[in-house]
Amino acid sequence: MLRQNETAEGILRAPAHGAEEAAGVQVERVDQHDEPVLRIDRRRGTEPEPGPSPTDLKRPAIPDLDVQEARILFRNSALLRHLRTHSDGDWVKNPQRKVAGKHTLPKTKDRKADSIKKVVRDWLLTTPQGKRALAAADVAEGELSIDRVLARHDKQHGMSLNCIYNLYLMPVRHNSYFGDTCSAEKRAYIGERAYKLAREAHDAFVRDREGDYDWDAAFAKRALFIVST
Repeated sequence: MLRQNETAEGILRAPAHGAEEAAGVQVERVDQHDEPVLRIDRRRGTEPEPGPSPTDLKRPAIPDLDVQEARILFRNSALLRHLRTHSDGDWVKNPQRKVAGKHTLPKTKDRKADSIKKVVRDWLLTTPQGKRALAAADVAEGELSIDRVLARHDKQHGMSLNCIYNLYLMPVRHNSYFGDTCSAEKRAYIGERAYKLAREAHDAFVRDREGDYDWDAAFAKRALFIVST
């Protein structure tokens, strides 16, 4: 027995064209009565399109170029003046102004080495110029994060530097997403200029300091321990 409005060919009359796509069925434009119809596809059901994965939902969108540039902290002339004339001394010339003692725990040393980030954060949150910098960088005060372009404990490239050339402004959730690796995805997110600035600062430090490094004083005992145990 045929259902209501169904012909022998399995054709349903459509009340309006707008229902065609909503119904999710195969469309036949004209039937034997020269009317718009919807033909039921009895061979297979309509499967929903897969939605975005949890990773896709968390993946940060690449910012516009002007936002990328505003997040490069070294480009902010007001911040540079603040760092160079700070009461603690010139944080641009020497960002290691607060160094933990030789025998302190590694975590304590890392926190001391991070002191430049605290100075930058305070400036961003407490000065009119800092608040304007946050607005230009599209970062809210509550989600402020100062990231190292090359991570301090990079899983691929090893230890990097605490210096203004390696610091980049971004929302904390994006910082957490990228983690301790300067991946190709992060490099696209921050922009090539920020990456080049950090990379060349790191290479210059290694190149210029290597010749002055006292391996006997700094590493010889540790090397013997590694190969002897």
